[in-house]
Amino acid sequence: MTPDNKKVVPEGCIRFNANIKKDFHLRLKVMAAMSRKTMGEIVEEWIERYAPTL
Repeated sequence: MTPDNKKVVPEGCIRFNANIKKDFHLRLKVMAAMSRKTMGEIVEEWIERYAPTL
């Protein structure tokens, strides 16, 4: 059983934490809301676009 304050990580995923400026966080959060995507989905799109496949 998982405690209520812990989110279950979906199969095939890992939890990713980063320290970023408050302004960047707000901008990402607003961008996610406006595009109806999660912040994680946007970060994954950026990685797909800007980081070459290994």
